Amino acid sequence: MVIERDGDGSVALATLGSRLRATLVDLALCAMTSSILMKVAFASVIESMSKVDAQLVGVGVFALLLGIYEIGMVGANGKTLGNVVTKTAVVHEDDLSPATFIQAFIRFVLGPLVFCAGAAIIWLSPMWVLAVVGYVGVDLSLAVASASVQTLHDRAARTVVVVAS
Repeated sequence: MVIERDGDGSVALATLGSRLRATLVDLALCAMTSSILMKVAFASVIESMSKVDAQLVGVGVFALLLGIYEIGMVGANGKTLGNVVTKTAVVHEDDLSPATFIQAFIRFVLGPLVFCAGAAIIWLSPMWVLAVVGYVGVDLSLAVASASVQTLHDRAARTVVVVAS
């Protein structure tokens, strides 16, 4: 992985837009995969469930696949397919080495898992909508206010997302 540099030699950080595009690619990939898995592998199981239970199982399968995918891909080489498409990578903030599995796990627990958990229980109370919106607001506010464009889960994992080829 080659990390791009700005004109002054500093590391080129990924923009919030490219980070969002990478996330959307990854979410779409996992959503399609979990949908196919639910229709093929779990069709007979979810037939006998109520609609709400089937939806909860679907969200659980999605969250599990997303976790395996994110932690595996970022931990193995610092990139998901979304990062490859947007030419970005997740690296350690100190030495710019690819993120470790532990850092990938921390990023996942504090990042996308919050959205999955919010989606799983959003039907219980509209207050969860506020919690998810609040988390996104705080997370993105930190990134906008930070010169390193680090979100909450990046700060906790000590990672940055950089432009890489």
